[in-house]
Amino acid sequence: MKMIALVLAVLGAAATPAAATDVFNPWVAQVKRATPDCREFQEFAYIGRVAGYPGNDSPRSVSFVGCFPTVAQCHRWGDLVSGRMNGRIILARCGLR
Repeated sequence: MKMIALVLAVLGAAATPAAATDVFNPWVAQVKRATPDCREFQEFAYIGRVAGYPGNDSPRSVSFVGCFPTVAQCHRWGDLVSGRMNGRIILARCGLR
């Protein structure tokens, strides 16, 4: 799996819509780095998802997914992430995995 990710990165296929908007919304990359990755924290019971338009007239949407040990932490993260968006929020949800 790591080899596939490396190959895609080298070929440039790993670019995402979020990466394209980072120029205008640098906070997107910061949130992605700070969000607990579900693959790394498989023991965390709650998954949070936030998606929407980051603002600054960006035509592309961004999405974030993270896993958390409690539903309260998940909601706190979701509130912070959705609060950063200046555009329309499409999805903001926390629930069991």
